[in-house]
Amino acid sequence: MESKMQETKNDDNKLTKHDITMLGLRSSLLQSAFSYERMQAGGWAWSQVPVWKKIFGNDKKAMSEAMQDNMEFINTSPPLVPILMGLLTSLEEKRVNRQTIRGLKNGLFGPMAGIGDAIYWFTLMPIVGGIAASFASKGNILGPIIFFIVYLGIFLCRIPFAHLGYNLGVKAIDVIQDNSEIIARAVSYTHLTLPTILLV
Repeated sequence: MESKMQETKNDDNKLTKHDITMLGLRSSLLQSAFSYERMQAGGWAWSQVPVWKKIFGNDKKAMSEAMQDNMEFINTSPPLVPILMGLLTSLEEKRVNRQTIRGLKNGLFGPMAGIGDAIYWFTLMPIVGGIAASFASKGNILGPIIFFIVYLGIFLCRIPFAHLGYNLGVKAIDVIQDNSEIIARAVSYTHLTLPTILLV
């Protein structure tokens, strides 16, 4: 019985492993409410609503503040976004200061976009697409199958990525709280410098 409880619960936290798995799956609709004013904000907030409901319960003020903060502009890498969602969800669950959570989100989404785009859309997918196209041009059915399998793999990676982000947040919670100002400053510098480095 005890092992079963450990399978579904993350220690004394309100969220279960299933909640984090669903967070990863819902993140696939990050761009479902895309706009030029707030970019991915609608899908970003929608993906997290179920975990917020579980974390905040009847605390309407906390729910309202979370929704308001997360409807601000965000534009990041869809394949990597579950890591950021998982990390911030763990901080929400521990009721970390809202400004710290907001600062981490704003500081990390930009660098994560640069890293994710460089890995997936500028490296992995062009290589896989070229290989798949080569097979397909010769009438080999392996072409579309290879491309589909790789794309499906990228999609399914959202689940372990969400758990990775959540677990990182749980383990680093004390460090984040004790050094919130330093971390917020550091991620701000990263947000400014990484895009320049990637372009060089």
